[in-house]
Amino acid sequence: MRDKFILTVGIPTYNRRSAAIRCISNIIEDNIYNYVNVLIIDNNSTDGTFDKLISLCEKTPISVLKNDLNIGFSGNTVRLINNCITKYMLWSSDEDDIIIENLIYLINFLEKFSPVFVAPQYYINNTTLYRGRKATQLINLNEIWSFGHLPGLVFEVNTTNTILKSYKFWVKEFPNAARFYPQIMILASLLTKGKCYWWDRPIVKQVEYLDDQHKIGRNGTKYYYISSRWDQNKDFTDYFNYLINGAPNDDKEALSTLLDCQSRWFLSTIESSIRNERPDLSYQFTKGLQHVCFNHLGFMRKIVYIILINPNILMYKIKSKFYNTPTI
Repeated sequence: MRDKFILTVGIPTYNRRSAAIRCISNIIEDNIYNYVNVLIIDNNSTDGTFDKLISLCEKTPISVLKNDLNIGFSGNTVRLINNCITKYMLWSSDEDDIIIENLIYLINFLEKFSPVFVAPQYYINNTTLYRGRKATQLINLNEIWSFGHLPGLVFEVNTTNTILKSYKFWVKEFPNAARFYPQIMILASLLTKGKCYWWDRPIVKQVEYLDDQHKIGRNGTKYYYISSRWDQNKDFTDYFNYLINGAPNDDKEALSTLLDCQSRWFLSTIESSIRNERPDLSYQFTKGLQHVCFNHLGFMRKIVYIILINPNILMYKIKSKFYNTPTI
């Protein structure tokens, strides 16, 4: 690894040989290692990924490491950050390509503003803005759940490694939070440590669409199923309360917004979990939620629900005024 650069592209992989080969081949073809360090860590694959990557990168400065055992998605992410020798690390997936034409702009931004965290734009199918803002601006703590998707996120390494000293404690006390969303646990502290920015360009683009091998919850359920979401919610609620209770008095009020964010995240994920797990019951859930809203909440809370939770209701009511259709 070379220490003359400010940024490392960190890539975890496990049993995805073809994806890893394609990803690293693209990095070599674009000579991306002339601008940044590149570190890939194989999480003890059994499909020959490591040997192939070693051969592929033999005549390049790309660093390829292999874990002695599979330490999980979160563990491998932590090891990437721990082994990064530059000031910043860009987390990238083996499904993604680096957008080389934006790389110099990102490096210049990091050098000019010295942030502790940067969230570039992320597009789906190169057209739909999945994460990000149209203009560069500071991130608010109440936006923490905007970063559930890791690819492209940039972390200041020293500050992040200080936070990650608690990682073993996280795994023990909040295992479902640590397993699925280590970046959210990091950001709960990192967003209070210095300047954090939305950046108005994308830095990675997804070119393959593979199953998330690490995202299986208890009893073999997928991470986005209801039982798993409930476990995640409990752990994050407990974790955020842990941070609030241990924070200086000046920080407690700001950190308390994390609990409000968690409540909103849980409600939205429960609705999406039902759609994914049992789409035939999605209508039942929505009708029940609407019933509670319109029969038991005050007027202003109804308005907030319509705007933030289910704007389709608002559109339906507007249409009913013009077409005399029955309202919900």
